[in-house]
Formats: sequence, structure tokens, C-alpha cells
Amino acid sequence: MRSLLVPLLLVASTQAQAAWPSDVSITALARSEGQPSTDEFRDLVRELGSGLSNYNNLPANTTGIDGFDAALGTTVWFIDAYDDTTPTEWQRSSPDGSPPSYQMSPSLVVRKGLPLSTEVGLGTSWFAGSGQGAVHAFARVGLLEGHLPWPSVTLHAGYTGYVGNDELELGVIDLAATLGTSIPLQRSADVTQSHFSPYFTVSVLRMRAQPIADADLLDDAGIVPIGGPDANAESQLTAVRVQGGLQVDSGPALFRLNVGWTPSASLLLGTSVGIGF
Repeated sequence: MRSLLVPLLLVASTQAQAAWPSDVSITALARSEGQPSTDEFRDLVRELGSGLSNYNNLPANTTGIDGFDAALGTTVWFIDAYDDTTPTEWQRSSPDGSPPSYQMSPSLVVRKGLPLSTEVGLGTSWFAGSGQGAVHAFARVGLLEGHLPWPSVTLHAGYTGYVGNDELELGVIDLAATLGTSIPLQRSADVTQSHFSPYFTVSVLRMRAQPIADADLLDDAGIVPIGGPDANAESQLTAVRVQGGLQVDSGPALFRLNVGWTPSASLLLGTSVGIGF
């Protein structure tokens, strides 16, 4: 029996220690050779934070006091993972130096309507190809909605926490404003069961990142924490994201399509399907 258990334990240990292809390693980034890693760490945090916090591709209208919806989605990040001249931050932070040429993040987001045109929501997402992911929480309030021909206006405040990475604590606060409308699609003169809802969103992302690795290694690489109450202006990181999208709902079924862009970070394409009541 012992002769059988030992090989099995060795195989299990090897699989547990093996890195996923999309894992982000701060130790690997700090040990990489070439140009200093200070700016590369900031670029990595900006791209990772903007991608993982893209769950809020929601229309301007809230769900209403009795409303509820849940949607499964996927966001694809189009980033410059490779460069012809020098290794990128994605290559340097990859355990084997060969990250995917694009990133993907499947997600599940639910939201519940509350009185006074407000709603709250929770979500979770996975950084595909890695052992890491994110959790999300948000609140929204409709300042103006349901008064055609005037557009709906909604304010959003949310937080994304990166989880599953022992070498990086990352949090993103996102504050957004969404402008949109909902257009009924009539099946007959007196029956409306579907709506088409285009929207446009501008978000401000405030990121905070704490690298967790050998202190001497981080000092040598010039990698310092980003954000926090004691951070100076040079160590703060804020990004602006613009998004455009649409939602089509027919009865309880819904479909969303969203395109977003964060300067100096990534182009994002998100889709989701779900049910709403």
C-alpha cells in the first residue's frame, strides 16, 4: 500500500505546485532581467484591474423595486501581451514567460432592485487559465429613468477584489455614470414584450495594489505598493474607462453586448445572457 501511496502523493504535489498559464507572478516579474520593473508593475495592475472590473456592463435603467436579474457573461481583453523588442509585463509576470495572447474573464452577476430607483448587486468572475479570480459588489441609483423621450441617467459605485493570488492584493473602486434609454419593440399594435436598451458609460477606476514577495527582491526591482491612505501622488493609480453597449430583453430572457476601452490598458468586449423579472 505504501508503495502505491508515495507515487500518488508525489503526482498530486506536482500538480498542486504547477502554475496555470495565465497565473500572475510578482516574484517572476521582480526577477525578470532588462528594464526596471516599476512601470511594468503599474501597467500590469492597470490592465488587470480594468479587465477584472468590467462586470458592470449594465443598462441605464434599474430593475425596479420588485426587479431581479442574473446573467452569465464573458469579457475578452485585447492587450499587447507580446512585443517584438522587449518582453512585456505579461511575459515577465508569467511563470513560464508565455502568457496567452489575449485574456478572458467569465462572470456571474446578480442584481436586485430596491425602493427609490436604487439597486444592489454581487458578482464573481474567473481569470481564465489561472487559479485566480475576483469578487464584485456594487450599488446603483437612477437619477432619471422611464421619462421618454428623455434619456435615463444612472450613477454606479462598485468594488472589485482580486482573489486567489498569494503574491498580489488588488482592489479596484469604480465610480460610473450611465446614459441610456429603453425602446419598446412591439409584436403587435397593443402588445410589447421586448425592449432594446442602448447605453453609454464613463467610469473612473481607482486601483490599489500590494505586492507580496521577498522585500529585498521587490526593492531591487523597484516594485512599490500602489494606492492606499499613506500613498503619495506618484504611487496613486487612476484610470478612465468608456463603454458602450446594449441590452435586448424578451420576456424573462436578456442579452447584453458591451465594448469598453481603458487608455494605456486594454480594449474589452463583453457579452452576457441571463434572466430578469
